Amino acid sequence: MIDKGLACLLKVGTTATSPTTYTTLEGQTDTSFDGSVQVADAGDKDSGAWAVGVATIRSGTVSVSGNLKTPRPMHVLLETAWVGGTTHGCEIVFDAAGKGYKGDFYVTAFNVSGTHTDVGKYSLTLTPAGALTALP
Repeated sequence: MIDKGLACLLKVGTTATSPTTYTTLEGQTDTSFDGSVQVADAGDKDSGAWAVGVATIRSGTVSVSGNLKTPRPMHVLLETAWVGGTTHGCEIVFDAAGKGYKGDFYVTAFNVSGTHTDVGKYSLTLTPAGALTALP
C-alpha cells in the first residue's frame, strides 16, 4: 500500500517542555524531514586502503509550509519559541501508522508572506535540540 502525503505532519506539543499532547500545526500543505549523519574516515594502514567510516554526528531538519489560518494557536507557540530562542516539543509523523520522531526543536527559520491575490502563507524550519525519539 502506498501512503499519501496527507499523513506526513508536524505536530506541536501543547506545552513547550515535556508535552503529553500534540496537535497538528494548522494549515500545513508541505512537510518534510531530512535526516543525515556525518561520517568520519577512521581508515589506517591496516585497512587495505579502504576508507573505514565511523558515524559521528546525527542531525535532522523539519521543513513545513502552509496557509495561515485564524485562529492558529500551534503556529503562535512556534513563533513564541522562535522569538525567545527557546525549544518546543514537536513530533514529525511520516504516515498513518504514526511512524516518525519526537523531541525538542528550535525554530531556525520563520517566514510569513502574502500577496493581494492569494491567502497568507508561512514556512518554518525546525532543528532538533538533541536526540530524537522514534515513534512506535
